[in-house]
Amino acid sequence: MEKIVDWSSKGDRQPLTLLVTFGIWIGRHFIVAALHTFVRAIPWFQSSQKRIDEFIFELLAQINTLIKGTAKRNIALLMLTVLQWIIRYGVLWLVLRDLGHHVPFGFVLVLQAVVLHLA
Repeated sequence: MEKIVDWSSKGDRQPLTLLVTFGIWIGRHFIVAALHTFVRAIPWFQSSQKRIDEFIFELLAQINTLIKGTAKRNIALLMLTVLQWIIRYGVLWLVLRDLGHHVPFGFVLVLQAVVLHLA
């Protein structure tokens, strides 16, 4: 029996990939409508969706406030944020240096950032 398509080479998969991508693009409105109906049918998703909508609304309001602010104000916010980060992450570095452990500041910064995000 002779193979119609040889799937061993990547070049033969390109038309199929393009066809599937095109099909998804054409049917995207149907897919979104079906997912929307599915999400609205489950109460847990509805409460989660409400919280997500509120979060996005507040996030957009805060972004809008930052965008409409003056350059001086945004630079001041940036500088204060950097100062707060240096103070927060620098305390452990200073304590470790005082105890005789000489570790690079960058290492302590990254380590604390990872630990805080995992917590």
